[in-house]
Amino acid sequence: MRYESAGCDGGIADGAGGGVAGVVEVGFAPGPATGRTLRVLRRRHTGRVGRSPENPVPRQYAFCSRPPTRSVAFPDKIYVKNHRQVVSQLDANFPKGAFHGATLDVLFSGSNLDQLNEATQERVLDFAKDFLDCNCDSNPYCGHPERKFIQYVLELRAQGLDPESIVDVMTEDYMVYAYPGDVYSFLDNAVRTLEAVEELAAVDGNSEAERRAGEKKRELSG
Repeated sequence: MRYESAGCDGGIADGAGGGVAGVVEVGFAPGPATGRTLRVLRRRHTGRVGRSPENPVPRQYAFCSRPPTRSVAFPDKIYVKNHRQVVSQLDANFPKGAFHGATLDVLFSGSNLDQLNEATQERVLDFAKDFLDCNCDSNPYCGHPERKFIQYVLELRAQGLDPESIVDVMTEDYMVYAYPGDVYSFLDNAVRTLEAVEELAAVDGNSEAERRAGEKKRELSG
């Protein structure tokens, strides 16, 4: 039985074991307040992830194995620090969102980066190297930069950092930032997704998937 979680803004838990091939889809569906709400979409014994009326494009955690759907909320709340200053230095107008298409254009092309001061240039290059290094034909618009950044944030949380500290570290590392409340909401959503995966694994008797989901949940719970 295979479990795939797409509820944590791109998927954070999966497991594999013996038995009948199937998929437990956990993802976002339309919600009244934010437009999306986390729910277990359905359980299918098909052996692979496919489209369904409830979840048109199920997502899975897999870097560069296939282009994922870019429907991620949290990376859209990551912003370029000192945005006006950077725009002025590059003489190129681009949005404040770090993962906006036009911003990725500037970072991926590398044009005029030599006009940045040394500290800023170093962080921009580090961002491009760590998150835009992908073999997909559609890079950097394949969705993998966002997923890699999500993994980066989850790893910081697993090290025991709180949302405020996570923001401080991402700003120091890459000169990007988020509001601590958005980071908290993302991590809370991740824990709830893992709880759903853990419970579904327990129902199906997949102790390995249950164990892995439980471990990840405890890492994020702190």
